[in-house]
Amino acid sequence: MRQLRLETFIENFKDYESGQYRILAGLKHAHEEFSNDRLYPTLGELIQLYQNVTEILNAGDNFRRDLPKRIIGLDLQSHQVLHETVQMSNEELQAVEELMRWAAPKIRDGIEEGKTVYNFIEEHIQLEEVGLIPPYVDEGYLLVPDPQKGLLHVVRYETSIFSNANQKFRNLKTETIKTFPLKGLDSSPWHVKQQLVSELADLPNPATYSFTSDFDYPYIETLLPIAKRKLLGKLYS
Repeated sequence: MRQLRLETFIENFKDYESGQYRILAGLKHAHEEFSNDRLYPTLGELIQLYQNVTEILNAGDNFRRDLPKRIIGLDLQSHQVLHETVQMSNEELQAVEELMRWAAPKIRDGIEEGKTVYNFIEEHIQLEEVGLIPPYVDEGYLLVPDPQKGLLHVVRYETSIFSNANQKFRNLKTETIKTFPLKGLDSSPWHVKQQLVSELADLPNPATYSFTSDFDYPYIETLLPIAKRKLLGKLYS
C-alpha cells in the first residue's frame, strides 16, 4: 500500500504532522482503489495494518515488545532473518502511540468502505456448477471472466488446510492454465469443461465452476479474489 505500513508510525514519530500526512495519503490511495472497484491487495493490507495497530495499542506494558523490529541481516547457517529491537524512549513511544490512536479509526473507516464495495460486487458475481459435481471437490477448475480484456480464464484450483494454535483454515491454491476469448462457442462453460476432460487426464470428472459478472470489474484486483472466496464458501459451508 502506498506510503502506509506499520513502520510509518515508527519512522514519523518525531514529526507528528508528517506522519499524519503520510497516513492520510495512504488512505486516499485506498479510497481511489475502492472507487475504481480495485479491492486487492489494498483491502487485505488495510485489515492487516488495523489488526497490527490495535494489537500494539492493546498490549499495555508490552507496547515496546510489540513494535516492529528492523531487519539487520541474514544468518546464512541457520537461514534465519536477523532483527534488532527499535530503541525508543518513553516520550518517543508515547508519540508513536498517539499517532496510532489518531490513525486507528481512520483506518477502520477505510476498511468499512472497502467492505461495502466488496459486498456489492459479491452480490453481482454469480457462481454456477458446470455439469455434475463429483463427490471429490478438493481439486477442480474455475472459469472466471476478465470482461475488461474480453477473456475467459481457466483456473485450476486445489484446496489445502493449515492451522495455528487455535483453529484450522482452508486455503485455495490456483493456477491459470488456459485462456479463451470471452465470447464464442469455444468459451461456453460446458465446451470448456469437455475440452479440459479430454486434454487433462488426471481429473477425469473435475469439479468445475463458472463465474459471471454483471459489470466489468477488474480481474486481478477483484474478480479472481472474490471468485476464490466465494468458491471456498460454497465448498465448505
